[in-house]
Amino acid sequence: MRVNVTYSVELEDFPAELRNLTAGANTFLENIGLEFDEIEKLLASKNYEDCQEAFGRIRTRLASADFRLDDCMSLLNGYMQAKLTPTEPPPPAENGAPTEDFGERIKMLRDSMQKLGISSSDEELEKMLAAQSELGEQDEQV
Repeated sequence: MRVNVTYSVELEDFPAELRNLTAGANTFLENIGLEFDEIEKLLASKNYEDCQEAFGRIRTRLASADFRLDDCMSLLNGYMQAKLTPTEPPPPAENGAPTEDFGERIKMLRDSMQKLGISSSDEELEKMLAAQSELGEQDEQV
């Protein structure tokens, strides 16, 4: 089962992080040549069952590499968009208090996430903002 993992890095640290992710894709591809060598031997010895397993291992490695490369491309697109689009700080709310307009906050959050190549539904964004507001209220009570 595949899961999405989300974390953030400083904009200037992104190229190094992308290199790490790219190296991870390469790891999935390492030793595929050895797997093909094994397949040739298995075919020559007519060991078709083990040959099927070797083909499966190669396909799994290729799929894993493809997923990682797709992630890298998506992240790079978001990075390039963030570099090309100047960000404007949100206008300050009255008396410095955070805005309670969830629609506006959701739009700002969605725009920021899209610049980073992250997608999320409005429902998920509302849940995140509601949880953030609840934490803020708890901090005020302490």
